[in-house]
Amino acid sequence: MTTSGYTFTNSALSYLNSLANPGRTEIHSVASWTDRYSPVSGISNGTMTMTQPAWTNNTFGWDTLEHPLRSGPLYIENAYEFLDTAGEWYLDTNTGTLYYKPLPGQSMSTADVEVPKLQSLIDVGGSYASPATHITFAGLQFSGTSWLGPSGSNGYAAQQTGTYLAGDWSARRTG
Repeated sequence: MTTSGYTFTNSALSYLNSLANPGRTEIHSVASWTDRYSPVSGISNGTMTMTQPAWTNNTFGWDTLEHPLRSGPLYIENAYEFLDTAGEWYLDTNTGTLYYKPLPGQSMSTADVEVPKLQSLIDVGGSYASPATHITFAGLQFSGTSWLGPSGSNGYAAQQTGTYLAGDWSARRTG
């Protein structure tokens, strides 16, 4: 680990240098008390450069990428080249193409495939001085939505409490 990402020299990982779209990948870590995502901005010559401020936010605090309480799984996700198991999928946002490896016996001609496009289906606004009031919804069903927050520049630096870091934080490292 470095202050800007990862470096790797293991030849088994050299294929990462040739991913078609490395800027769509993310590091995902599941530790003892946290679930963290940090987007990758690029991979070249054994150097994985991470998106800021997500990288900084995910490398300080408790149970971090750099210092997990227990070493849990660490994944790099979201690349077409990673599709190798039935049920996995990849969305190429540049072309709008969804790639999917069908489950055994599954026919894509009869499969119900839904790709969420919106992160928010309804937004209700107001302020302390003029709050939104007297709003009623009936008979609505929300499904197929998405939360794209972890893929953005903030990543997802989760804490056990359900809170997460967003924005540019100044961290004082003590060692």
